[in-house]
Amino acid sequence: MAKSIVKVKLLGVSTGMETGVFATYNFPVYSFWIQYDNGSSTTVQLANKGTKKAEINRLLKLAQEDTQVPATVASGKDVTRTFSSTSARDKSAIFVDLKTIKDLYDTGVLTLEQYEKERYELMKELEEIQSASEIPNIRISRMQPRPNGEAKTVVYIDSIRRADLDLDKEVILPISAGEHTILFERVAIRSKKFTFEIKSGESCHIFFAPKFLSIAVDIKAK
Repeated sequence: MAKSIVKVKLLGVSTGMETGVFATYNFPVYSFWIQYDNGSSTTVQLANKGTKKAEINRLLKLAQEDTQVPATVASGKDVTRTFSSTSARDKSAIFVDLKTIKDLYDTGVLTLEQYEKERYELMKELEEIQSASEIPNIRISRMQPRPNGEAKTVVYIDSIRRADLDLDKEVILPISAGEHTILFERVAIRSKKFTFEIKSGESCHIFFAPKFLSIAVDIKAK
């Protein structure tokens, strides 16, 4: 006996990829939770291409009829927050999400209000990433591992002693654009004080190498 669908929820949309002879194609992949009249349920993933398009549109319509609020998954997250659930978001992930919510709006799954709310949040996240990428930084690297028995080296940035930094590891620090000074100290030995200028969006790589009676420093701006 054939089963009839009684409830459909859209769990999320991801991006699929297919490589052809001359190009690589991207397409949305829809995840649905489906409940049948016999009490059973299942989760299916359908790629929005070829013969699956009609089935996807049918399920999207059933999901819309069931509720005007986007479906939620077991974690309690809104469907529009499951699109690119990665630990490290970047611009490309946000652009995928922007396209996804537009597809959901065009197919009627998201209302205009929901679409505009999600688009606002994604654009705000994009602006924050863009702003963060414009903040200059300095990268401090030791040229060789610290041998046993050698005292730790401390750095002074703009005459402020930064004993909180572990220079045995590479350190990356955000810094304001403009002119800065840096010097290194190990016990009673100090390097020369170096002045460098850094602009918005730039990075400055600073290498140091403690020696017996001195500390060598090399600054490379990018």
